Amino acid sequence: MSGPSLALVAGRTRVVVDPAAGGRLASWSVDGHELLLGADPSRSPIHWGCYPMVPWAGRVRDAVLTWDGAEVRLPHPFGEHALHGVGYLSAWSVVDQDVDRVRLRLDLPRSPAGEEGWPFGGVVEQEVAALEDGVALSMAVTADDRAMPVTVGWHPWFVRHLDGVEAVVRLEGGRMLERDAEGLPTHRWTSPSPEPWDDCFTDLAATPAVVWPDLGQVEVASDLEHVVVFTEHPEGVCVEPQSGPPDELNHTAPRVVDAGETFACSATLRYSAASKAGLSIA
Repeated sequence: MSGPSLALVAGRTRVVVDPAAGGRLASWSVDGHELLLGADPSRSPIHWGCYPMVPWAGRVRDAVLTWDGAEVRLPHPFGEHALHGVGYLSAWSVVDQDVDRVRLRLDLPRSPAGEEGWPFGGVVEQEVAALEDGVALSMAVTADDRAMPVTVGWHPWFVRHLDGVEAVVRLEGGRMLERDAEGLPTHRWTSPSPEPWDDCFTDLAATPAVVWPDLGQVEVASDLEHVVVFTEHPEGVCVEPQSGPPDELNHTAPRVVDAGETFACSATLRYSAASKAGLSIA
């Protein structure tokens, strides 16, 4: 059963996980600072909390995936392109929980051949653990009896204004994926442009961070190769670690999980106050 929201506590950190609302973090606070945008009637499921993106992350152009020479039509409830997978719209089951952590499970759908949906099945397990100064996330995707392409990650919505201080995103070095007129990747890499961003980056020289100058910062560390940064929303900013760029399933060489095999990944969000992080300026 997915059940009600679950509160996790570790030292200065409090995390609320909502299994029924896509297995997402509905709240994350450190020292009383709420760091995530919460649920609100004005916000769609895309626009709040911190949710897992699985079995694909970002946009898939025209909601069509080509696999084994055939077209797979993916669900696309929020526009013409398929967005962020199906996990954030699904109720997850609670497998195990403790005072500071919870493990969730989602059985991915297996749509009939020729119908819109995800036809591969598969199982996802996600663990959320509260830390003294943050939260640790891990995810494992296991294929059923057939190989499947996957791009996975997490989509945190950090508050733009924290105690009246406006956030800035800190990126160092790296390359940025070029976008076309529709905002979708061309799969050509270039030098990063100035903000605003709705862009994918790789090969960064340092851990990306959301910084509230003179107040604190969140560092977004992961073992994933890419990060999408979104700064065009008036209420929040996003730094999204993911295993591949948007629309990866149709370009380059998508990650393939063979039948019965598992792909695992992790990310850690850590908050530090300005006095500890040396944040006298952005």
